[in-house]
Amino acid sequence: VSVLDNTGNPTTGSESGWSQKARLEGNGDFVHAGSHSASGSDDRLKTNKVTISNALSKVQAMEGFSYKWNEVAEKVGMADDKTHLGLSAQTVETVVPEVVVVNNTLKNPDDGTNDYKTIQYERLVPLLVEAIKEQQGIIDQLKQRLDDAGL
Repeated sequence: VSVLDNTGNPTTGSESGWSQKARLEGNGDFVHAGSHSASGSDDRLKTNKVTISNALSKVQAMEGFSYKWNEVAEKVGMADDKTHLGLSAQTVETVVPEVVVVNNTLKNPDDGTNDYKTIQYERLVPLLVEAIKEQQGIIDQLKQRLDDAGL
C-alpha cells in the first residue's frame, strides 16, 4: 500500500498525527482514512458516451437480499458472523456484465477453485441514477394524467 501526503509525496503518516493510514483486516476488509476513487469521472477521460437505456428494467431484474456467509466463504477467507446485504454476481452479470469481475485471489483450499465473482458496487451508481430518472418520468406522466382528468 502506498500512502501519499497532501503534496503527493510518500509518507508513513506519522507527521500528520496518524499512526496508520490504511490497514488490511484478517477478514479481507481494507480500511483507510481519506477518500477513495476506483475510476476516473472526468469527462476529459471519456469517449463514446452513451446514455444507459432501459435502466429501470435492469434494476428490476436484480434482487437485493440479506445473507450470511456459507462454509465455502469461510474456506476462502470471507466469512464472519454478520448478516450482510447484497446482490448475486451471477444475476447482475446477466444484466450489467460491466460491473462483475472474477476475484481470483479467493481460492478454495479443498479443490483449488478461484473463479469466485464479485460486484463492483460503485459502478452500479450510474445505472441507479438513470433508473431513478426513468421512474420519475413515469411518475410525472401519471401525475399529469391525474391532473388532466381533474383528480
